[in-house]
Amino acid sequence: MDWNLWRGRVEELGIKIGDITARFELMNQHEPTDDRVSRRFVDHDEALRFLRRQLLSDAVMAAARGWAGDLGVQHRTHKGFLQLLASAIISGEIWVAELTPASARQGGGSGKKVDPIPPRPRPDPKPKPKPKPVAELLVILRNLFGKPVEGVMVTAGALGSMKTDKDGNANFGTVAPGTYDISAEKPGHGKKRNGIEEKDEKKGVSVPDGSKTVVNLVQHPECANVAFFEGSKTRANYFGFDHKTNFKAGPKPEYWTPVPAKGSLTMPPDKLTFDAARWVSVAVGKEAELEINYGFLGSDCIPCLANSTFEVVPASVAEVVTAKIGAKQAVFKIKGKAEGEASLKVVCDGHDVGWFRIWCKVEKTLLVDVATILTKRTKSVTFDLAGLETYMNDILRQALIKLKLTDLGEVDLSADTALEKIEDTEYPVAGGTFQKGTAGATDTAFLTAADNAALKALKARTTGAKPQTGARRLYWYVSKTGAEWGGENISIGHKATFIYYEDGTEARNTGAHEISHSLGLHHPNDSAGSAEFAAHNSSTCNHAVEEIAATNTEPKVLAHAKHSNVMASDPTNLMGYWHDKTARKHLRYHQWKAIARS
Repeated sequence: MDWNLWRGRVEELGIKIGDITARFELMNQHEPTDDRVSRRFVDHDEALRFLRRQLLSDAVMAAARGWAGDLGVQHRTHKGFLQLLASAIISGEIWVAELTPASARQGGGSGKKVDPIPPRPRPDPKPKPKPKPVAELLVILRNLFGKPVEGVMVTAGALGSMKTDKDGNANFGTVAPGTYDISAEKPGHGKKRNGIEEKDEKKGVSVPDGSKTVVNLVQHPECANVAFFEGSKTRANYFGFDHKTNFKAGPKPEYWTPVPAKGSLTMPPDKLTFDAARWVSVAVGKEAELEINYGFLGSDCIPCLANSTFEVVPASVAEVVTAKIGAKQAVFKIKGKAEGEASLKVVCDGHDVGWFRIWCKVEKTLLVDVATILTKRTKSVTFDLAGLETYMNDILRQALIKLKLTDLGEVDLSADTALEKIEDTEYPVAGGTFQKGTAGATDTAFLTAADNAALKALKARTTGAKPQTGARRLYWYVSKTGAEWGGENISIGHKATFIYYEDGTEARNTGAHEISHSLGLHHPNDSAGSAEFAAHNSSTCNHAVEEIAATNTEPKVLAHAKHSNVMASDPTNLMGYWHDKTARKHLRYHQWKAIARS
């Protein structure tokens, strides 16, 4: 039999009870009787005894309880249920139909007298009562970093509004199933940096019966965001990075302090404005990697990353390699296109929110001949030529210069009596330290004589390497009794430089310092080199150095006593006399421009 037809028949006519030999049906008072005979009972006890006999089976009992339950006849125990069911039969709310042969209905067979029940109109079947709806709704507000946003007003259609708690939750609890438009808004927040406040919303959210619906919304920021830049965390990925030239005094010296309302900034046309904008050097045809950082107003503000664009002005000097940023702090690349200066600005929704300055040149390779001078007062030294070259290039690449070092070996000048006589003036105390207490003129005379003698000897060679045309010269002159200084350049711009002690980090740093003198750079306290430094930096010479926090490009600097040739605001500049030479590596924008490139 078709299940649906059978189920409809049971719902319409009642439920069968009893065994094979005695079949009955329980009928409600509204069921038709045109083919049914009603079983009569004297009283409640007779009806109860009858039910006990017919509902012995667990399956029949369960079916009867389910059928009667829809009519409101329910009880926790079987005994109580039978009592209620017997009462319903006696009151007429339920009646028992006998399933007897047709002859029995007419009084035949056993001769039992039965009274037919007159037919009644068939009513429309009543639908089963539906269970009460069970649906729940929870709205969760997070920012782009996944952190909860408290105090957001959440509205869910006819359910009304409530604010999110400290966990970012708006719990509407048990609700009627249906479809809801859900929105969230908080004062000052909007989808555009300088636009009106807007709602974050999801429309037509289905909240079905029998389940808990969770709706996640991302709260847009209170857009007052700004962008600033640092050098790459990896030194080899950038050239020069200068955050000293446009230095802006203050507890937090950035061009965005204080943060203006809605992040409205304007990049100044003067590239040397004291706005703390960084300078970046990049070689033509090569890439420089920086780190972009977004700063913002308020603890729950987040960068509007998707709306940020990047513009180089003029576009002929450099181009942006990184078109989109996917994180608050991310790698950012540019590529040099042509020699010149430019600015890169970050624009969001038509407003400037950050910038830096670009200095672009063709990278130059310069030749340096390296030799060791031997006299009666000096000794042979060993050094790592490749290591020396790498160290010096790591510094000079800031100015887009690469050195190519060639080892010419030792130059033995111990038999040169004329040089020996001049050399003696550099040792005022017999057996004493080289250049201790000597005058500058005496030093220059000896170094010039030593350079001339070395060049003459090198050029006269019939075997071995000879001086290269146009090359600068770096000499190891290592005294057996020690030296007063680390090294020296004969004069600013002169091609000959000297290192006075054996290979190591300090000797290599001295080599880079002296070669930079050869390329035209001065000390910060030298008035002749005033154009090579920002005035606000060079003016801090002979001031005590305060403790300076570490950055991506520079190490932490501990407080230190003042020195006449150390800039307190730029203590680790290569051309100063910072005591820790391992940190003395930095060249700034004015020095990039001033250094000789041939």
